[in-house]
Formats: sequence, C-alpha cells, structure tokens
Amino acid sequence: PAPPGSPLAEDGDWDRAAPYRHGWRAAAATAMELFAARTQGAYVERHESCLVWQYRDADPDYGEMQATELEAQLGVVLAPHAGQVRVLRGRNPSRGGYVEVRPSGVDKGALLRRVLSALEAAGRPAAFALVVGDDASDEPMFAALKKWGDESPSGAAARRAGRAFSVTVGKKPSDAEAYVDAHDNLVELLEALARVSKRGARYYSSHDFAQEYAAAAAAAADDSDANVASAAPAPAADMARSMSMPAFGQASANAPRRRAVPRQ
Repeated sequence: PAPPGSPLAEDGDWDRAAPYRHGWRAAAATAMELFAARTQGAYVERHESCLVWQYRDADPDYGEMQATELEAQLGVVLAPHAGQVRVLRGRNPSRGGYVEVRPSGVDKGALLRRVLSALEAAGRPAAFALVVGDDASDEPMFAALKKWGDESPSGAAARRAGRAFSVTVGKKPSDAEAYVDAHDNLVELLEALARVSKRGARYYSSHDFAQEYAAAAAAAADDSDANVASAAPAPAADMARSMSMPAFGQASANAPRRRAVPRQ
C-alpha cells in the first residue's frame, strides 16, 4: 500500500489491499541496516509495501548464517506489531537469498483471490488458471489456487476440466501441484500453450462459415420452392456440412457396396 498523501493512495483507480501501518518499518529497517553493515555484499531494498534484506552478493555460508540471525532478531523487534507484519525467508534463483518483512495479508495469494473474485462478480468466472512461481513468496498463490478449486463452483469446474494448474520451478516441497526443472522448461511450456491456442483458433472460422452457408442455402431453397416446384434442393444442413468439412464416417448413398472377401 502507498503512504498517506501519495498519488497511489488518492487515485481512484487504486485500491488499498491492507490498512497502512508504518510503525513496523522503522524497527525493521534499523535491524536490517545493522546486519547489512556487518555483512559484506548485503544491502536493504526499500519498497512501498515491504523491506527486503538481500544477501545474494555476500559469502554464501556467512550470508545464510547472518540471515538466520536477522530473522530471529526481527521476530523480537517486531513483536509489538504481531499480526500486522510477516517475516519471510526465501531464496530466489534470480534474486538470491533474502529476508523480507511485509504487511500481513499483502501477498500473491491475496492478489489472486481478488482477481478471481472480481471475475466472479463480473459474471465472467475464470475458465482457465495457470500460476507459476519459483520461491517461498509464491506459496500463498499456490494455496489460494487450490482453495479456489476446492471451494468455488467455477474453480471446481476448471479443475475437473483440467484447466487449473499451479507450477513451481525446481523440485522441492511446495503447495504447487506440478513442477518444471528450470526456467527454460517453463518457457517451453508457455510456447506449447501458445501453439495449442493458435491451432484451436485456426479452425474456428470453418464453423462460422458453416452457419453462413446454411443461411444462404435456406434462402436458396425458399426461392427454388417458389419458382420451380419440381426442383429438390439439398437440405441446408448437408450443404453447410459439405462446404465446411467432410462428413467423416457417413457413407454416400451412391457409393458402391463392398463385398466381404473371405480370408484364405
């Protein structure tokens, strides 16, 4: 959430996800700066909604030890704000190890729930959902998708149809239902989905043309009946089918019958 008085807080197009409480930021920032000063390569990232202690450039072993100690220290200094903030420890392949402090209820799971609820309220429930993540901050999103599939009628329908997926990058304990080994495999997955989507759209026009041909055939049949009583036009449905795609599995009335040949 944006600080009071900022454009983000006053703009009508923005909606605050949680009450703005800034008392925890000073205590958390003081502890993080202290540990950054005594850990070579560590630094603090200040965001509007969270504080992150990054140690990806530090010595791996010493950074892990300091992160563990910082996590414990934050639990002490943030005790007066219990229930308002959350301390998150994670390791991101692209961002390295980190310790994060953020307001409770402000995570990717909360955002996913808001998006799905908004679609439901608009009368357009999601028919397909794919959520992908690679570190601890993505776990609330996986849990939210699973809950949506278990409790929401549209979510249950999507799961039954095989259209709700949660995927984590790397084989590890996770609430995600599936995993890919690396980010390159994720790119391959998305490319495959794009190909399937385009392939489905490629044949959609044939069904539209079938409807147009059926209407034209019906109009032609009406004119023929009015002017030539002896004419017997083909049924509109047959004409539409023949112009759009062959009627597989239906033998022609004029096709010669095949005679069974006994086996030798």
